[in-house]
Amino acid sequence: MFYLSRAVVELVAPFPLSVVLLVLAFLLLVIRKVRLGALCLALALFLQIFFGYGFLVRERIAGIEALYPAITEAGLVELKAKQVKYIVVLGSGHVSDSRLSSVSQLGGSSLYRLVEGIRLLQLKPDARLVVSGGIGYDPVANAEVVGRVAESIGVAKERIIIEKRPRDTLQEAEMLFPLLGQDAFVLVTSAMHMPRAMKIFQDRGMRPIAAPTDYVMKREVVEPPGRLFPTTFNLDLSRRILYEWLAEQWLFIKKSVEKFSR
Repeated sequence: MFYLSRAVVELVAPFPLSVVLLVLAFLLLVIRKVRLGALCLALALFLQIFFGYGFLVRERIAGIEALYPAITEAGLVELKAKQVKYIVVLGSGHVSDSRLSSVSQLGGSSLYRLVEGIRLLQLKPDARLVVSGGIGYDPVANAEVVGRVAESIGVAKERIIIEKRPRDTLQEAEMLFPLLGQDAFVLVTSAMHMPRAMKIFQDRGMRPIAAPTDYVMKREVVEPPGRLFPTTFNLDLSRRILYEWLAEQWLFIKKSVEKFSR
């Protein structure tokens, strides 16, 4: 189910969907179904151009990422005054390639999250770093790799707690509740994932303090020339926001089923 749900997201994202439509258009034109072929071709081009420029999607992602502000230098002073025992870094992705160091095995989101977690951990000498994330596509749990990287760059082993069972955010909240309870803790995850993560943890009566990182939309001083053309980066933004939307719908459905079954 884990693999299937993500495969569906990949299939219906604008880029692979447009490729499917292009292949279908070619086949329809070959068998002289000109109108249907032309329609599929037009839809494919629309997806490539509309989402390639990031229309609507860029603004939507920027709005999501702005819901919880980043902890900047000014915010560090405020955080330092709070009583927190745990810095929780949610799981993301990696590839267990034995040719590479553990740092190089981490995906970009995992690395961003870990670095932010360690930055905040330095403010709290008595706090512990909780790294979470189970087995996804890779046979090794993400938390294991993240924990190794944290230790290799200077975090003492006794300050690291590895939770390698959960495969998604719902399971992370469930399995971390016995450790965190209703005490305040810092929650580190990607900025676009943060609103959904906060809601999931808060719904269990937990008290996360948002520490978003891994921002997709950043204010550029000078617009790069590539902004003049459709890009694969913008196409990928559509995939990301589609994943978050589908995850929100699944959360809503699950809550509705649980409420109905009571």
